[in-house]
Amino acid sequence: MRKPYLGAILRALSTNDVSRVRRHPIAVLIACLATLLSACGPSSHRYIANKAEKVYAKVPSDWDDYAFDESDPDRLEQITSQATVVWRTAAAPAGGTAGVETPLMFMAVYELSGELNQQMSASLARVAGSPVGFDPVLPQDDTQRERTEVLSYAPLDFADMNGTRAVFRTRDDAQSEWSNVYDISTAYDSSAFRLYVLQVGCNAACYESNQAVIDKVASSWLVKP
Repeated sequence: MRKPYLGAILRALSTNDVSRVRRHPIAVLIACLATLLSACGPSSHRYIANKAEKVYAKVPSDWDDYAFDESDPDRLEQITSQATVVWRTAAAPAGGTAGVETPLMFMAVYELSGELNQQMSASLARVAGSPVGFDPVLPQDDTQRERTEVLSYAPLDFADMNGTRAVFRTRDDAQSEWSNVYDISTAYDSSAFRLYVLQVGCNAACYESNQAVIDKVASSWLVKP
């Protein structure tokens, strides 16, 4: 079933449930004895990664994978011809509307070109990665300031790269209730012509209920160029 998120159409491909994989009892015993400090049983988390691009994130093992095909537009590609998707993926809990009633993790790598690559900055990276279309950390006018509120902000300690992580909530205007909360990390490497984006979010009530797991997913994000 397809679900909309940030202007893209996601398609569910499969459910990875490691607990359903049957293994020989002896193999299980050997694995448990070989790893004395690890619990014997299926892991509660798994990694989603692009090894070629050296991008990694850890999500709960029972989250469903989502994938894109050529018919699914990308928001950043629609904004500028100087950003091309190299890879993108997403994951979310089964059930509910991903990105609304349940958290949705979106991860992407873009190849940059021209002035966009030359002028890329931490602020411009947040503009590129933000669903609101502007930098929530450095809003440019009163309208932008009224639509977002930053809950936390920190630089990312990635080697030879510039990156930041921001958690912020959004609303339609100053008279509206806060509707969504996003935990967004962006990093860029102009020498490699790369922009890396991680977005995890959902509506305000969903975020309040799932803040711990969202923080774990966002905190696990790693880029090693």
